[in-house]
Amino acid sequence: MRRNFFSRLLAVNRRLFEELRTPAGRPLGDFYLLAEQPNNARRHYEKQIRQVGDGWELRLRLGNCDFRLGHARVARSNYHWAFVLGLPEHSWNLIEDTEFLSRLRDAEDPEWAFPEVCAVGELPPPRFSSSDQFKEFKSRFVTALDGLCGHRRFCLHWIISENKAFCSDNELIDTRMEMKALNPRLHTRYMQCLA
Repeated sequence: MRRNFFSRLLAVNRRLFEELRTPAGRPLGDFYLLAEQPNNARRHYEKQIRQVGDGWELRLRLGNCDFRLGHARVARSNYHWAFVLGLPEHSWNLIEDTEFLSRLRDAEDPEWAFPEVCAVGELPPPRFSSSDQFKEFKSRFVTALDGLCGHRRFCLHWIISENKAFCSDNELIDTRMEMKALNPRLHTRYMQCLA
């Protein structure tokens, strides 16, 4: 019934829904998700990220779209980006990938759940395709590292480490040393996965 209602709502109001958000500020992709049209929802969320900017809410929704489309690894990558962008633990229950959510909930320390799945290789590596993309990432996130709590900093350093092709030797050593300082146990597990 919900799917039919929102499908009809979208069909009747096509010209009103050419914007990224409704007049009340709700992302249009939400309505496509409610209409069980994850491909359309994903297109709208991606367009919103390109035009307006990223945020944990959008990445979480994008992850749910990918999960509904059967792209679990891409979904988990988006869940990770949602975490890096500030996803609070009380919003984890919005993650539709129940297997991944269960893995997070089973972590030794809930605060370090996302870094744990990074360290053991359960997330696809966030690799950039050009040095410009990597520099853009660093200019956006690395300057804020000092203000972030340890578990988010670990994930940012993991992203840098996973893009070693664009790092100088010193930068790679420094980032891995920082990971070790933040959480020696997870650093060791990560380095074992690299071997």
